[in-house]
Amino acid sequence: MTMEEQIESAVERTIQRILGPHLHRIAAPEPVVYTVAQVAGMLQVSEDTVGRMVKRGRLPKLPDMGTKVLIPRRAVDDLVSVSIEKVVTTKDAGRKTAA
Repeated sequence: MTMEEQIESAVERTIQRILGPHLHRIAAPEPVVYTVAQVAGMLQVSEDTVGRMVKRGRLPKLPDMGTKVLIPRRAVDDLVSVSIEKVVTTKDAGRKTAA
C-alpha cells in the first residue's frame, strides 16, 4: 500500500468515526409533523406546555388523528419566527425610546 493510499484510508476511517453517528440525520428527510414530545424537546418546554398551546389554538394539530396529537412542522417554525420577531421588535422599540 502506497503512502497516499494509507493517508486516504486513514482519512476515510477518521471521517467515518467522527461523522458516522450523524450521517443518518443527513440522509433522513425532515419530518412533516412532530409529536408533542418532539415539539417540547425542540422548544425546551414540558409536554404539558405544548399540550396547552395546542388546546388554546396557539399550535394547530392535524385533525382526525384520534388521541394522537401531531403538530405540523410549519406551525412550529412559524411560532419560533413570530417569537423571534417580537423579541427583535421589542429591542428596537427600547432603543428608540432611549435615544
